[in-house]
Amino acid sequence: MNKNNEIELKFEVLDEINLIKFLNSLKYIDKIKISDYYFDTKNADLFNKGIFIRIRNKSRLDFKFNKDHFYKHKSYCLHDFCDELSFDMPLKPKDTIKINNICSILNLNKIKKADFSHFKLINNLIKSVIINKTRKSYTDDIFHYYLDNVKNLGKYLEIEYLSCNKGYIDEIKNKMLKKISNLKVKHINIGYNEIYYRKYNLNIYLKGLYLLEEDYKKYRIN
Repeated sequence: MNKNNEIELKFEVLDEINLIKFLNSLKYIDKIKISDYYFDTKNADLFNKGIFIRIRNKSRLDFKFNKDHFYKHKSYCLHDFCDELSFDMPLKPKDTIKINNICSILNLNKIKKADFSHFKLINNLIKSVIINKTRKSYTDDIFHYYLDNVKNLGKYLEIEYLSCNKGYIDEIKNKMLKKISNLKVKHINIGYNEIYYRKYNLNIYLKGLYLLEEDYKKYRIN
């Protein structure tokens, strides 16, 4: 199991030419295709709580959540910091205890064997959203930069910083923003899962923990 504290800022690309010039000044890493399969209950109970369970490229199981936000559904929460716990697929017997520790945190039913089909069955999970994207990766040796071309959703820039002490979140975010201050991008404080639902199922999106600030003001503040 890999565990990371992750700060991530996402931006809608408004001027790709200008962005490419910036990215070309960085260290190029690679270009890959990514398929993320998200799992949830039929009523999107996990999404409503800001819990994301996904399988990436059929080879890694990820749990992403911010437990500090579990009881703040009526408050405006930024989707920019989370705990990410990952397991190689297929699961191994040694993963059982670690996954059950996560289940305790997320109030999910615990597994009896290291099998994702078993985990889905006892927690009534179905495949909810599929996000396909082509990702180009860059780094400046401090941050990672990802240019994502997301099928049916558009192009986005992500900036990521791992293993950050929670006490330094604002400081790190300000450094990220300074790095791209000359770019024409729009900060999008939600993930691709939320972007998908916002476009294709507004009812589910509006029940979620994380909304764009403009949507929170429009739909939640009365």
